[in-house]
Amino acid sequence: MATLGFSIKWPKHMGGGDTLFVPKIWKGLIDRLHIDGYGEFIMNSYQNIPEHSFNVFPENNSLKQIHPKLHTIRKDEKNLWVPDRKIHMVVFNRTKNRFQFAPVLEVKSIQHVKITYDEKVCEECCIEPAVFVNGKLQNIEKLEQLARNDGFKSAQQFCQWFSEDFTGKIIHWTNLKY
Repeated sequence: MATLGFSIKWPKHMGGGDTLFVPKIWKGLIDRLHIDGYGEFIMNSYQNIPEHSFNVFPENNSLKQIHPKLHTIRKDEKNLWVPDRKIHMVVFNRTKNRFQFAPVLEVKSIQHVKITYDEKVCEECCIEPAVFVNGKLQNIEKLEQLARNDGFKSAQQFCQWFSEDFTGKIIHWTNLKY
């Protein structure tokens, strides 16, 4: 069993603002996993969120208008994230306001991701950064899809977040794969 902590705000260098990761993950769980009683879980969770701690919904107050977050990308130097590992999704981890906003899920699969800004590699690939999933180069369309499914607005925002070379894992809690 392991905890996945999620940010509620983008860093200042990315403009700040709400990430909306909680409702994006809720949307993905509703759309992809069809968990029985999940709507009830969301309502109970929503009612238990400390008042004014973070915005749960976009301005129009609807899950229908947002793209779901279907996975997360993390460094994993200790090889913690493996299939069947139990996931506790939280915000405000390691604080008195720690809040678990989803039922305990499990890692369905992982995929290895490498992001590089190496000039030689990018020149060969004709894309910067070059993003590889399980060793396979992602074209711009796949990079856009990967970025949106990871909770970013666009590939451009994804590249702002991953602004340096990165090696890690895509942690899937749905059956999606690239």
